[in-house]
Amino acid sequence: MEARRQNPSLRLDTKEFPPRIVQAYEAALREAGLPLAAPPPPATAEKKGGGSKTLWVVLGAAAVAGGAAIALGGGGSEPTPAATIPQVAGRWVGAGGSDGEIFTAGGCNQQNSVQLDLTQSGGTISGSGDFVVLLASCNPGAVGATVRYQVTGTIDTQGNITFRFPNGPYANELWSGNLNGAGTRMQGTLSGIPNLSSGTWAVNKQ
Repeated sequence: MEARRQNPSLRLDTKEFPPRIVQAYEAALREAGLPLAAPPPPATAEKKGGGSKTLWVVLGAAAVAGGAAIALGGGGSEPTPAATIPQVAGRWVGAGGSDGEIFTAGGCNQQNSVQLDLTQSGGTISGSGDFVVLLASCNPGAVGATVRYQVTGTIDTQGNITFRFPNGPYANELWSGNLNGAGTRMQGTLSGIPNLSSGTWAVNKQ
């Protein structure tokens, strides 16, 4: 286009260039807002090799620029959306049966119902947990006892969860598990309780 701007009479000779090249050049002129040059008088036909090289270079540059514009403007795949962290803020309950907190430690079985009231900021979880003893094989008198613990935790984009209870009786108690695909149930295993032989936990969104 620079050569055309410097020489407004510059045009392609249909005797030297195929029709598709001439059409492409004229389309490039229109897109650049440049008028088409008037056809030269028959007596002043362009000498062989005079302006052809310049025009071929101009057309080549235009073709390259057009191809780059197509490559940049479309045809590529959409960017993959960034993974988001699931939301678990709210109330979660494990009322008993296969839910709640169940563990065996020192040969004694115990089950607690659980109610978690959680808040969340990004991947950080906090809140409180209310535990009610439903079963205590080594201490039946404890059944019905209720305690409230602070809850801290984390969750990642895959729904992997950890919970700790800073003011609970076991400093190293850790719940680890995951959130189901529907976002309605959390469950996993527990560790960090002295003499623990097995332990599970499960709560459902309310």
